[in-house]
Amino acid sequence: LALGSVTWWGHGRHAYLGSELGGRFFSRNVRFLKKCAILRRMRSLKQKQQSEIALAIPLGVPHLGRVVHGIREYAKLKTQWRFLISPETHNLPPRSLAGWEGRGVIALSNTAEDEDVLRQLACPVVNISGAVASSHFPRVLKDYKGIGEAGAAYLRERGFRRFGFYGVEGLWYSGQIEKGFCEFGE
Repeated sequence: LALGSVTWWGHGRHAYLGSELGGRFFSRNVRFLKKCAILRRMRSLKQKQQSEIALAIPLGVPHLGRVVHGIREYAKLKTQWRFLISPETHNLPPRSLAGWEGRGVIALSNTAEDEDVLRQLACPVVNISGAVASSHFPRVLKDYKGIGEAGAAYLRERGFRRFGFYGVEGLWYSGQIEKGFCEFGE
């Protein structure tokens, strides 16, 4: 074990301290030194311990692949996260996490069933889905209304006076994009 810059070996009440202290035997405070070294080692292991984070996001969807790439790049630079994914299916649905005991979840929770399963977990959850109007969990979302406004502004700046919106019925985010598009386009 290393204690600061001093390496020591020993058993019982004696420890041999490495060359920096001249290789002398010390019997006093050996117990104290061992306790300090063990506590330091435990602290450093705890700090270096990776947290398992579930990515409950379908990886086969192109734009979600870019989201996952961004999450992984952030984690590589700023965290000690290790990700739980399903590489075989490219999909880890929230319902598959029932009973899981990780440190956190980043999920695409699109249904009440997903929310129910995630609510039972004993870890923090962040939802990145805009499919429903509200979520039990904190969410990271785009400015969907602003996206619609930007789309309408783009067409108007290019001289278009008559244009329409195409979206997905029943999804909250699509309704917000349509709202921004129509309000700005009028």
